[in-house]
Amino acid sequence: MKKIILIIYILLISLKIFSNPTQELYSIIRQYYNKKQYNRAVNQLKYFTKKHPKSAVIINAYLKIAISYEKLGDWNNAIKYYKIVASKYKNSVHAQNALYTIGYIYYAILKNYSLAYQKYKEIYNTLKNRKYKKKAIVFLISCSEKLNLEKQTVYYINELIEKYPSSLNLLTEYLPKKSEIQIKQKRYRGAILTNQKLIKLLKENPGKLISNIKRKKRQAYSQIAWLYEKFKLHKLAVKYYKTAIKNSNNELEIAKINLKISNIYLNSKNHKKCISLLLKIGKKHIKNQKIYAVISYNIARCYKLKHNKKLQLFWLFISAFNGNGKAKKQLQTEYSKIVKMFRERKYIRALFRLNTVLKFHNEIKKQKKIIYIYKIKAVLVKYIK
Repeated sequence: MKKIILIIYILLISLKIFSNPTQELYSIIRQYYNKKQYNRAVNQLKYFTKKHPKSAVIINAYLKIAISYEKLGDWNNAIKYYKIVASKYKNSVHAQNALYTIGYIYYAILKNYSLAYQKYKEIYNTLKNRKYKKKAIVFLISCSEKLNLEKQTVYYINELIEKYPSSLNLLTEYLPKKSEIQIKQKRYRGAILTNQKLIKLLKENPGKLISNIKRKKRQAYSQIAWLYEKFKLHKLAVKYYKTAIKNSNNELEIAKINLKISNIYLNSKNHKKCISLLLKIGKKHIKNQKIYAVISYNIARCYKLKHNKKLQLFWLFISAFNGNGKAKKQLQTEYSKIVKMFRERKYIRALFRLNTVLKFHNEIKKQKKIIYIYKIKAVLVKYIK
């Protein structure tokens, strides 16, 4: 008799539990969802939504169905149930989360940037929560970039600057992107102003919140210098390149910026400054073959413009020995000229030029062979015979 009473009591308790939708829902979550049995959880939760369509906790059931589908990798069904949450409970925090998650699935998982753009635009236009609006702007910038929507990218970067001026790390990340687009559109003056705005932010850096500040400063100064080069404002370009150097501790980067300065000197026919700067860089980077090849080639260019044939040849040889293809090509041309002189029986001029070439070849201490010398020797032997 006692056993019968106990069974009846358990049944009554069970009926009481399952007559309460909240307890029934959390029982399903504990029994299936928490144990990662997502397929069974989905089936039970769907049954729950049909059984208790007007329950106060039904939103939680829809969310758990959506999350379960996410866990199963069924993204389309996950989106379907997030959309149910977003449409049925428009003004809730859950709806905001659901919309944001839909956008993220389109963007990061399905790589459907067009649908992601539409969803984040909806979030930006409809939601009042500043946190979600800011995140929406960031994703709208990324989606616009992926879809090559330059006008929209610049628009949303401007929105970010205007509405979230205290988001320093975001601003210092996206202002260079705005500058890149302006350069692509040949809006060089606008790009200079954008970089100047970036430098102002980096200098102020309230609360020291901005990360990688030196690198960002260097890049901004270098880009302004490059833009001033476009306008042929050489003094300003040199000034900004030198400021970029002050914001770098990397010797290789400094050498590259100095090479840009030397090119400005070369193009503005200031050969003396150009050679002086290149020799200074060369001393520091004599062991770096790639850099030294470019340095010596640029020195050769300077001497060519100064009409100093001997020193031009000397530095061309050094550049060629260090692997510069342009220098090798020019030396090949030099070889061809000597051959031509011999064929035209201009022996004295040919011998003079050949002796100059051989002299510089012997002066270079590096024990590397260059094919042009041996070709010239072969031609000489042929004509002497």
